[in-house]
Amino acid sequence: MSKTYLHLIRHGITEGNQKNWIYGGIDIPLAPEGEAALAALRDQGIYPNYDDTEYWTSGMRRTEQTLSILFGPRPHRRIPAMKEISFGIYEAHTFDELKGDPVYDRWLYDKTGTVVPEGGESVMQFKERITAGFQEFLRLRDPSHSHTTLVCHGGPIGLLRLQLFGGRDPKTGKELDRQDPRNMYYFVPDPGRGYTLVLENGSFTGCVAI
Repeated sequence: MSKTYLHLIRHGITEGNQKNWIYGGIDIPLAPEGEAALAALRDQGIYPNYDDTEYWTSGMRRTEQTLSILFGPRPHRRIPAMKEISFGIYEAHTFDELKGDPVYDRWLYDKTGTVVPEGGESVMQFKERITAGFQEFLRLRDPSHSHTTLVCHGGPIGLLRLQLFGGRDPKTGKELDRQDPRNMYYFVPDPGRGYTLVLENGSFTGCVAI
């Protein structure tokens, strides 16, 4: 099959989104408002829904719930390598709670992407994990399906969008460095949104927002 479509969808709203937590590694469920918002988007018919689709999640509760709400109780596979970045000891805290702490500030304002929060991972470690995890996902997916849907997280989706297609800084118009994982935040989709990637003969040739 020369052309296939990969649909990357971010999970719905959680308590962490509502409270502006620094979080990624904790396995929290969707908030009731997140469930309702996903159902409303589903009813608008915005999601790719084809019979010839293989389904995946990162395995975290919020992605499992999102898949079920959007597509029903589908058989699916899980790829833990596509989980969100882990912030370690900073998980489930806000900026206002932590600001002024010298250890936190060193991590927050790190320009190298190499500072590791205790119990978590650095931005560069996250980049390496997602880059390898996506290659694993491409190897493991069933190529007999013309569509593959992966429900995962904003960070991984934003990073892949950056690496595969690049883009420009909306303020300066300058081309963004695809190798700097900090630029992934330009492409993190809203909860319940994502991108459809077009894969032709082993190369990514197109990207459309969901």
